[in-house]
Parts: sequence; C-alpha cells; structure tokens
Amino acid sequence: MEQVYDIFKSFVDPVFIIFILLLIMFFIYLASSKKKIDMLPLLFVIILLYGFSIFPVSNYLSYQLEKEYISPAAVKDKMTPDVIVVLSGGASDINALDKTFPGETTTVRLVHAVQMFKKYNARYLVCSGKSDGKVADARIMAKMAEELGVPRDKIRIEPKSRNTFEHAEEFKKMFVDKNLKVGLVPSASHM
Repeated sequence: MEQVYDIFKSFVDPVFIIFILLLIMFFIYLASSKKKIDMLPLLFVIILLYGFSIFPVSNYLSYQLEKEYISPAAVKDKMTPDVIVVLSGGASDINALDKTFPGETTTVRLVHAVQMFKKYNARYLVCSGKSDGKVADARIMAKMAEELGVPRDKIRIEPKSRNTFEHAEEFKKMFVDKNLKVGLVPSASHM
C-alpha cells in the first residue's frame, strides 16, 4: 500500500506534471518545423518551472495558501481540545556535531502546538513522526516541547509514522478513549 501511495504522490507532484509538459513540448518541437517561434512554449514552461521553484515565489505562494489559517478562530468551550497533535515537518542530522535538529517547518509547528497546549490546558501533547535520520522527529520534538515548558508526563511520542495517513493510524492506537477532542497542528498547505 505504501508503494502505491508513493507512486501516486509522485504523479500529482507539480514538478512532475511540468516535466511531462516539457517533454511533450520537446517532442512537438522535434516533429514540427524548426522555426525558432516553435520554441516559445517550451521556453515559457521552463521559465514557469524555474519561477515556481525559486524560494521567494514558493514562499509567497505558500503564504497565500496558509494566511487565513495563521490565526485560527477562537475555539468554542465545548470544542476545547483534550489532545494537541503536532506532525513532524522534518529534521536534519548535523554530522559534525553528531546531533539531529528539527527543521524549520517542524519548529514552527511545534511552537504553535505548545502555545495551543498551554492556551487550552490540553491533557496531552502528541509529537508524531519518524525520520530517516539517527533520531525520530517525534523524539526531537518531545525534547524541545519539554524545554518550552510542557511537562514530560503530558508528552506522548509516536515515532513510527512517516506520512499523514500513518500519523492518523498510529494516533488511533495511542488512546483508548475515542471521544477525545483533538487539535491537529500541521501546515495549512500540508492539509
């Protein structure tokens, strides 16, 4: 099932779609006349791919998607979360220091999750995510959450999941009470 998910995910990746468009245009160019004007669509797609891939443009587009979720509406009393779940956004091994550090996305999510945990006095903070590195992202997040003031006994670690689907599956196994109100902290573009 995981291989099917990975294959499907790669086919809906915008970079893959644009690459396919480039290939189609290239073959159209080869089959058609050799006029320079025929290269304009190909040049346009190449510029488009580059433009959407560079840091300022991709950040601006992500911000446009996420801006309405940056300050979520107030949670009603009956909707106050019992558990705050924060999904990993990646970590990096720094070999020279022999340490693993949370990535920028993970750090932003975790800080927001800790704020929500404290604001709503949640029972638990669940740190979720595996890593390809030396230490699971969830363990790195748990350590950082403790440093940010979350009591150790309130932190639950889920170090097995590698994607959003697995995060949900592993979370279901953690708690017997299925009536818990859960606050989820991903990135808006992630959802």
